[in-house]
Amino acid sequence: MAKKRQVMGSQFTAIDGGNPGMMHAWASHPRPKTPTSSRARVSAKIDTLRGEGVPQKQAVAMALNMERAGRLTAGGGYKRVGKKRGGR
Repeated sequence: MAKKRQVMGSQFTAIDGGNPGMMHAWASHPRPKTPTSSRARVSAKIDTLRGEGVPQKQAVAMALNMERAGRLTAGGGYKRVGKKRGGR
């Protein structure tokens, strides 16, 4: 189990077993977590839509539809698909 220690006023979990010489650049500034599960992506998108003023039921329907179509990114963003070229 990893030990917790204080570094520059912030607490983080040491992966290296507590060796103070093994401090990494990311140790003091951890990346924000991005949701990766389907439920978390949909939830993040619903929050975004609600913040834009979309009614709750409509936001849920839109987010579920986007997830079903495979258009949500890990952070709940929208993947745009370019125009299809071809045809006549």
